[in-house]
Amino acid sequence: MVKSHDELAKQDRIKLLAMLNAKRLDSVKEYPAISESKGLKGFTYSIWTGYFVKKDTSEPIVQTLNKAIAEVLEDPTVKSDLDAISLLIAKPLSLNELSKVYGDGTAQFRAIAKSINLQPQ
Repeated sequence: MVKSHDELAKQDRIKLLAMLNAKRLDSVKEYPAISESKGLKGFTYSIWTGYFVKKDTSEPIVQTLNKAIAEVLEDPTVKSDLDAISLLIAKPLSLNELSKVYGDGTAQFRAIAKSINLQPQ
């Protein structure tokens, strides 16, 4: 089983400064949310997971995969296991919504890289 960040912190293997969430999570209330910090007040960061398929994958297959993944994420055991390691389940997005999130995220990180003059290595 994957060790949660909370378990690693309790074993003094890592030091948690804050959780990258807008508010404290019930499962790890002892750790502040990043939005509570003075230096990063108002900072938001979200992690999303997407599954990519070949461009020419037929729409029925894409929809079947989308439905199956959404159903798995609603399974009480899956929810419980993810909650036990403080992983939040995002609301499934339509393909149009996901395209916007992906595009916005790419633009955000490109702007950050440009602002600090990050160069490819």
